[in-house]
Amino acid sequence: MRIPSVHVAAAVIELNDKLLVSRRLDSAHQGGKWEFPGGKLEEGESAAQALVRELQEELGITALEYHPLIQVHYDYPEKRVLLDVWKVSRFEGNAYGREGQIIQWLSRKQLCDYEFPPANSPIITAARLPDRYVICPAEILDKKQLLEKLEIILPECRLLLLRLPMLDAKEYSAAASEVIVRCKEAECAVMLTSNAQEVEQLGAAGLHINSHRLMQSEQRLINTNYWLSSSCHNQQELLHAQKMGVDFMLLSPVQPTQSHPNATPLGWENFSRWVEEINAPTFALGGLQISDLEMARAQGAQGIAGIRGFW
Repeated sequence: MRIPSVHVAAAVIELNDKLLVSRRLDSAHQGGKWEFPGGKLEEGESAAQALVRELQEELGITALEYHPLIQVHYDYPEKRVLLDVWKVSRFEGNAYGREGQIIQWLSRKQLCDYEFPPANSPIITAARLPDRYVICPAEILDKKQLLEKLEIILPECRLLLLRLPMLDAKEYSAAASEVIVRCKEAECAVMLTSNAQEVEQLGAAGLHINSHRLMQSEQRLINTNYWLSSSCHNQQELLHAQKMGVDFMLLSPVQPTQSHPNATPLGWENFSRWVEEINAPTFALGGLQISDLEMARAQGAQGIAGIRGFW
């Protein structure tokens, strides 16, 4: 028996650092749970057209500025769903439940306290993540140099990968401790490269692992109260990361880079094709600038990651 397939356009709507969610009617599939508003595509509609129509019908608003956020493929026992999710950053009108549904405006952190359908898990991660992932330059030699550079980028940084290969374990821990304190004041999440125990002890946002460590692991390396991200360079690594329960990935190098001049770039075509096969936010990395953000989004990326382009 062929399982029905449904294509849904959904919206992560932001206003004043809050995100809009609605409660599904009890009579609906996955009734009583919370969701990001949206609905099924009608015949002949594009996802963007369905998004605008559904927000008018459900919430009485007109989406004015929006861009692709993530696509999620999910199989329920009774049907197969493709969630085509868009980030709406500007709209016209006052949102209310036109179909009798309850709506709420939540902070990103509050999303974790509400019950959503299983298919929404990667959407929640994507909604909580920024569109830029800043990576520390490998050549930083000491804590003093790091903190000086950090002061420059912090006003615009919301997610930082603390990669410091020139420091030993003790020096790294000392630097991480101070960086986390300063970043929390600036509402910037910090990912460490050491281990789960240090992440928990220092209060970091999560753990980042390189592709070698990823492929040597068969299960998630930190509990789900913390993020787990990984570096990937091919489709096999992406699929393994998803199987392991990695929350979000870095896929590189998209373009030629100064740091790895001999590495063969993936190009946007491969990036887009590989990302389409996984249900996790993925940052594009390698030879990119802030000006490449729109292109990255169009190819299915959460956003862009970078070193020299951000420091």
